[in-house]
Amino acid sequence: RGLEANPVLLDTMDEFHYRAYSLLTSADAQSAFSFEGETDETFKLYGSEVTGDVKGPDGRLHPKGLAERLIIARRLVESGVRFVTLEYGSWDCHSGVEKTCLDQMRPFDHAIAGLVSDLDRRGLLDTTIVWVTSEFGRTPKINKESGRDHWARCYSMMLAGGGFQRGLVHGASDSTGGEPVRDAVTLENLIATIYHQMGIDANKELVAFGTRPIEIIRDAEVVKQLIS
Repeated sequence: RGLEANPVLLDTMDEFHYRAYSLLTSADAQSAFSFEGETDETFKLYGSEVTGDVKGPDGRLHPKGLAERLIIARRLVESGVRFVTLEYGSWDCHSGVEKTCLDQMRPFDHAIAGLVSDLDRRGLLDTTIVWVTSEFGRTPKINKESGRDHWARCYSMMLAGGGFQRGLVHGASDSTGGEPVRDAVTLENLIATIYHQMGIDANKELVAFGTRPIEIIRDAEVVKQLIS
């Protein structure tokens, strides 16, 4: 009922819904979410032989799973989409960590390497940030179920493209991977650095409904060592 007293806000919400519907039903979206023009070589680059094949309506074998979704992600970037997210789960290995990681890592490494290589050869990598991350790491010690539990004190992530240095390993942990010992990067500083590469001022304040100011990030600095 409160929204009815604010016709400007309602009109804005209607406009957003219309724009979203128009985008999803457009010819450009239908093209981006297809495999039209993709070659067998590209499918293999992303690891179709690793993630498994399925015969498509064109009679060709197409990759299913992670490889397929990453190809769609690249096609969305090519079509002008500015933000694409993709989830690849089942890493919560509280038991049987060795088998879980082996099953996950092989297709993951292959597909991510394929995405970065594909973006690079198409001239898209320098203007596209690829950020591979999780919400936390895993405990340094194996538990009684031969697994690893949640651990937020030290973990790693990957950045590629977007003006970040190539081939750089930044920071270091102790021998168990339990604590950072050099060049630790806080989440706030990481986000500020990504925003910097996107041309976004991380010190800017947004104004929420009711004129309430919201800081994008608080007390953050750009990690210049990551930038090429």
